[in-house]
Amino acid sequence: SERSDEDRFLRADVAPVIARSFCEDAAGGAAVVITQGFIASTADEGETCLLGRGGSDTSGGLFACMLRAARLEIWTDVHGMFSADPRQVSAA
Repeated sequence: SERSDEDRFLRADVAPVIARSFCEDAAGGAAVVITQGFIASTADEGETCLLGRGGSDTSGGLFACMLRAARLEIWTDVHGMFSADPRQVSAA
């Protein structure tokens, strides 16, 4: 069935294209890469769309995979920055 605009632009399916040279060019040789997540483009016309819930984490995983990153850190749902996991260390 035909997908509505909401389906097309708010809940995209991820079909990654591994373009390592593009990722390396975008990273510019940096040791640390910080980028936005959650946005993508439609496969058919390349229009901007949103990945939906969890889209930023998905984006991070895709970037890390394409760049063959040694490490991926996802900091989410925290109030500020802590020195440790506050669920484990009360003085964090």
